[in-house]
Amino acid sequence: FDFDKGNLEPGPSAGNMAFRLLNYLGCDPIILIGQDLALSEEGKTHARDNPYGDEQSVYLHSPEEIEGNYCKTLKTNPILKMFLYGYQSDVANFKGKVVNATEGGAKIPGTQLMTLREAIDTYIKMPLEFPNAPNLSIAEYIAGSLEQPNAAQISEDKFKAEAAIRDAIDIIIDAGNKIDSAKQAAIDFEQSASIEASDEDKSLKREKVLAAMDEVSALTLNTEFRTIAMDVLSAVFFHTMAEYVRAIAVTEIESDQDKELVRNVENLTNNFGVLLLFVKQLYSEHLTRIEGGKSCGTAQPLFKRESNDFSITAMVKNRNTEREAMHIDQKSGADNHA
Repeated sequence: FDFDKGNLEPGPSAGNMAFRLLNYLGCDPIILIGQDLALSEEGKTHARDNPYGDEQSVYLHSPEEIEGNYCKTLKTNPILKMFLYGYQSDVANFKGKVVNATEGGAKIPGTQLMTLREAIDTYIKMPLEFPNAPNLSIAEYIAGSLEQPNAAQISEDKFKAEAAIRDAIDIIIDAGNKIDSAKQAAIDFEQSASIEASDEDKSLKREKVLAAMDEVSALTLNTEFRTIAMDVLSAVFFHTMAEYVRAIAVTEIESDQDKELVRNVENLTNNFGVLLLFVKQLYSEHLTRIEGGKSCGTAQPLFKRESNDFSITAMVKNRNTEREAMHIDQKSGADNHA
């Protein structure tokens, strides 16, 4: 929604987002605490007395080793590593000083290591005093610095949000109608081809199919539709993660949590996997044509139903084939080097 208020790119974790917010507010230095981004040296995933336990199974999958702050290596996982990458990027682009007072955890390049006690003694001066407001708390100072919308602005923003949502729904309905029209035009044309229809009737229905295809193709040029399409992709990811978090919140049985994890990851990877496979095939076919010097005007389909299968089974099979080929190439390279 365009409310002319600016925006911040969301981080992969609440900690990443907090860092970006502090950067925007001009805070310097920024002191990190509790950002382990890895398992403890004892293999614990969470702090003692966590309601879901200190060795939660979701954080034990696909372990990887990374450099630690106070030890050579620690184990992490893809989720925590994603958070680490977020910090690496943000710290590299931060113009101030970042102190890592976690007292353990993964190494974040560009940060200065301190204990929490050292960070407090060095940077936290008491009492805290703010310009022109020496007696306010931090929360009171921040609240007093914010521009609070009045009732009229809230009403206007609500109206704009409702209008934007209704417009998006109308665009989706219009796109659906165009797709349905294209399907129906194809059915009508197929039926006319299977019966003794006149050449003129077949020609008219063929033109309807082509016109319907043009209508559907034109959707990709519509900037509003493309924005909505990206919203759909984002929604698939966020809703999948939300469903998983909600599911593990209502069950304390580890095996049930594991089943929910697998189910949600399968849903997410299936949705994105099929899409990515299709796009990759599209790019690969274009690259083959360019390298082979084929004319752009060649009337050959990019996809053949007999040879291109975009089912989940085919997707998994293709990925396994690619991994095997990569393994063979790596082994061959190692043998040659030897």
